[in-house]
Amino acid sequence: MSRFGNISDASVNENIKNSIPRKTTQCRESLWNQFTEFCQQRKYELSKSLSTDMIASILKDYAFNMRKRNGEDYKESCVKTIWNTTAKLVQDLYFNKYNRRIDPFSDIVFKAAREARNTKRKQLQSIPEKRKVSAEAFSLEEIDKIINSFDENTPEGLQKKFFHIVSFELAWRGGEGSNCITDYFKEEIGNDGCATGRIIYNPIFTKTCQGSPHITTNRLFLTANPNWKTTGKWYKNSPVGHNEIAKWTKFSAAKIGLDVKKRKLTNHSHRSSIVSHLSKSGINEQELIKITGHSNASSIKPYLHIDENHHTNIINQIRHTNSNIIHQNSSSDLPHVAFPSTSKQNNSQATFTNCTFNYNYNYCSHK
Repeated sequence: MSRFGNISDASVNENIKNSIPRKTTQCRESLWNQFTEFCQQRKYELSKSLSTDMIASILKDYAFNMRKRNGEDYKESCVKTIWNTTAKLVQDLYFNKYNRRIDPFSDIVFKAAREARNTKRKQLQSIPEKRKVSAEAFSLEEIDKIINSFDENTPEGLQKKFFHIVSFELAWRGGEGSNCITDYFKEEIGNDGCATGRIIYNPIFTKTCQGSPHITTNRLFLTANPNWKTTGKWYKNSPVGHNEIAKWTKFSAAKIGLDVKKRKLTNHSHRSSIVSHLSKSGINEQELIKITGHSNASSIKPYLHIDENHHTNIINQIRHTNSNIIHQNSSSDLPHVAFPSTSKQNNSQATFTNCTFNYNYNYCSHK
């Protein structure tokens, strides 16, 4: 018997093809159909004899003019993904069909095409509805309302209540709930061998927890048993789906009356909330990244949003400081003088040209 296998090259290629997720294949097909339609309208033909400069010009044109079916621009985050995927498909086409190598991602010929992609993204970032929006943080009052809105005496209520508590306390990322297993939680044992009454959380996962969770019997969140009252078993031996868990925070926010249409509230909102509240409590950045598991301090800056109450406190503080300055200087004459080189009077409206304005002001920091 031969030590090694005898699988043909065609079978290997078929296995490679079958290993690609179905959604990935569908996404690529959709993007390629869109690019093909674009080329047909522009009368572009991706032939073997087409020059590299012309291929770069086509991708440059596509970077700025890709649109949805209704003619609207994509969101800025989609532009990079669509262009990169399309460029990769074009690269594969020329290598597999024509045995020709092109590199849209590093070749100097495609530099203008890549810059067109980046410029389009920058333009879309200036449009509020097109830029990428981070998950919004909850206030402490909203967190309490969400947690207290569930009845822990029911399987579903207990599970969701626990989910919201640990998501906030442990600064969970959006997908950590569906990937969490019971082995991550263990009872803490002190140096004397006795239980301390605390629980240790020690996850083993990749940074982003990519992919759907595997079907295992030790998954933390299980499907609630609808017949739990009669059978006495609260949960089935089947994990809650990744997409279902992804809806829990938005569902809970709507349950307590929050506007989930205007506010982007996702499972990641808990992580944003704890970073924001700890920062306002005086925790420095280095301590924050130890708590949240961020790789460096710059990673937490997008979470440090000023909420409405914090913003109001800052405004009131500034107004209080300004009122003290005005009171202290009420007896002093602070001149505001203009020295016009040319002035015109048209319809009772003065116009000054080449003027120098001098302002005198005092700045007082509040301690």
